[in-house]
Amino acid sequence: MRGMKTIAGAVAFALLGFGAQAATVSVDVHDLSEYASLTAGWKNAISEDFETLGAAGGRREVGVLDTAVGSFTTLGGKGTGGTVTDKKNNTTVKNTGTKLALRDGTVYGRTNIAPAGGKWFLDSNDTFGMVWNVALAGGHAFNKLIFALTDASDEGAYLRVTVDGVVQEILSKLKNGTTKLFVIDFGGPVHSAKIELGNYTKSTGGKQKTNDGFSVDAIQVAPVPLPAGLVLLGSAVAGFGVIGRRRARMA
Repeated sequence: MRGMKTIAGAVAFALLGFGAQAATVSVDVHDLSEYASLTAGWKNAISEDFETLGAAGGRREVGVLDTAVGSFTTLGGKGTGGTVTDKKNNTTVKNTGTKLALRDGTVYGRTNIAPAGGKWFLDSNDTFGMVWNVALAGGHAFNKLIFALTDASDEGAYLRVTVDGVVQEILSKLKNGTTKLFVIDFGGPVHSAKIELGNYTKSTGGKQKTNDGFSVDAIQVAPVPLPAGLVLLGSAVAGFGVIGRRRARMA
């Protein structure tokens, strides 16, 4: 029976394409007005709009923020701009400018994007930027995602969007409060991804830059559905296991 389970497991991985290299990652940038059309047909997408997380503790700095779509943390640096120092934008606890921040309302052009009528978003808090380690519960595979990026690159920084170590997009010289939609297609099922949104002094990188804050919101990650063949195979494997245990008891 152990040999049968091993073979079945190998077939299962083959059906999902696990273990094979995904196609080249593609990143497309769109305007906010296209959100509905871009996500049409995304079945069972996992969403994160920061509403529950924000309401749970109010305005605050966050070291590592665990969410339904993975974890977020800062790229480092210490923000000293108005986002950090202005009392109206400050958190309910002392704002050190060294972590990300959950915010509501409107902060220097950053504001809630989703849901309609919502108010919370995740802010870079004038640090160098943020790292998003994308992952779904149970290690479920996904193949694409979308998120809204607001107020980037309006204070002289070049915001470089890096996916798994490769720079995919660079934003610069945008107007205050500009919102762009990023759609990332991994070209096949993946279990995790590392997305960096980092501010730099040059398009080629150079020094990292603080005090050009931005926010993210309206996140959706599209899980890869299990193929019908894999579901049937899983049932078959379970059936073989039951038969094997019954034989063992009868022996």
